[in-house]
Amino acid sequence: MPLSQPGQGGQDVTPHLALLVDTDATLSLAEVQQADAQGKFVPTTGNTVSLAFGFSRAAYWLRLELENPQAHAVAQKLDLQNSRISSATLYSPSATGSYQPVVTGADLPFETRAHDNRNFVFPVEVAAQSRQVHYLRVSSTIGLNVPLILWDPVDFEHYERHDYMVQSWYFGIATAMIVFNLLLFVALRDRTYLMYVAFVCMVVNTARVVPKAHRGLMLLLVWHAVAPLFYWGDLQTIAPLAIVLFLLSALALLSLIVWGVLKRYRMAYFFLGAFGILSIGTLLTVLRALGWVPTNVLTVDGLQLGSALEMLLLAFALADRYYLLRREKLNMQRTLLSTQRTLLETLQASERTLTERVAERTAQLQQANEKLEALSMMDSLTGIANRRQWDLVLHREWSKLSRTGQPLALVMMDVDRFKRFNDQYGHQAGDECLRAVAQALASVCRASDMVARYGGEEFVLIAPASDLVNATRLAQRALDAVQALQIPHVHSDWGVVTLSAGVAALVPGPGQSPQALLAAADSGLYKAKAQGRNRVEFTTLGDAV
Repeated sequence: MPLSQPGQGGQDVTPHLALLVDTDATLSLAEVQQADAQGKFVPTTGNTVSLAFGFSRAAYWLRLELENPQAHAVAQKLDLQNSRISSATLYSPSATGSYQPVVTGADLPFETRAHDNRNFVFPVEVAAQSRQVHYLRVSSTIGLNVPLILWDPVDFEHYERHDYMVQSWYFGIATAMIVFNLLLFVALRDRTYLMYVAFVCMVVNTARVVPKAHRGLMLLLVWHAVAPLFYWGDLQTIAPLAIVLFLLSALALLSLIVWGVLKRYRMAYFFLGAFGILSIGTLLTVLRALGWVPTNVLTVDGLQLGSALEMLLLAFALADRYYLLRREKLNMQRTLLSTQRTLLETLQASERTLTERVAERTAQLQQANEKLEALSMMDSLTGIANRRQWDLVLHREWSKLSRTGQPLALVMMDVDRFKRFNDQYGHQAGDECLRAVAQALASVCRASDMVARYGGEEFVLIAPASDLVNATRLAQRALDAVQALQIPHVHSDWGVVTLSAGVAALVPGPGQSPQALLAAADSGLYKAKAQGRNRVEFTTLGDAV
């Protein structure tokens, strides 16, 4: 291979390499040189800037022949652009003809590197007008890619300066994002700004809208938290699994973000752009590690480029989220002020109408109480006054008539043989009978009279300003009205329902009581029943006593 000339830039070494696979990783340099002499090295068939061997425990020996036709020695830089190779040893011929090894690799201290660089850079000097064979032994516990570039020292210095400038930009962006997230964390007290996966889940609100997917994402989060512990084991075995899980995590988050876009979540659009770019870069990097795509700028630096663009878009997303939070806060404040003004106006209006509403409510309550009072005074079966109302009316009329000196008459009535009626026709027929009797009694009363159900089949009629004669006539009309109903009663001597009645009357005065008047009317009722029923009997107050 010809040497790299000044101004020519880096030269791809891959097409000029020959390969020997050391399956057991046990060959020494002498054994490799012997194999070279026997023609066991095979030319590489790749036409890209990288050889991809995937995941393997073997060691790979690469043979590179450099030709210097010039009359003076030429210095070169052999750049192995993969900082994750576990072991890399370059054997270069010395002036004495022996080979001097430069042993380095990711598993060794940084001081072992011949040139201070993030990759493995080997200084090479080719003697004047000579052809030199160099051997490079590489092995790795992770995916093995060998991108080799040959540089002129001046060109490499320019390239290295440019490369570090790009890396500085990348880590500057990363540092700015970290500081920005920390500031947001301090300002908002939101721990999810410190965790990427948790932040995505928080933005899309997976715990509420997709709880099953949320649990799976939390498992991935746990995996990424504990995954570094496995690196203490056999990295050669763990690395493929880690890559697969890394891809699964990327696909899971990408699916979640696409779902958020379909649901029209605002933040999901930022994440789709950011994570889409990162996913493309990640995919190219992983496929390059597996040897499925060639090595170029996109596959080598795709992950960094994607993550840098992702961080920028996430910065916009975080700024947008912060803006939305502030706008939401301002809107809430405006709403609160508007609500306060409306509340004050409402309170003022309420104050003006409160008295009217209280008065209206008081009237309604009074009406309701009056209705309840009326219902409490009515017999629920017959619809006429009950005994409670009758007692109140009796005492009221007694007091009034005791002042006016007018008589007060009572009529006690009882349905004849009502128990046998119930036994014969049933209680439902008995209830219908009592309702019909009550209505018949009410029909013969004057406006000033009142009929009430005293209890069971007993009824009582109070007739203010009526003497004994008029009360007896009133009682007889009541009996006639009931008999006229023609309610069948097989156990009655008349074949229909009849009443018996007792009448008493007096002028309320000192030494007398409503109880005495009631006892006299009740005594007359017993006389009527004793003398054959369906009749009216009266009792003077003296007889009752």
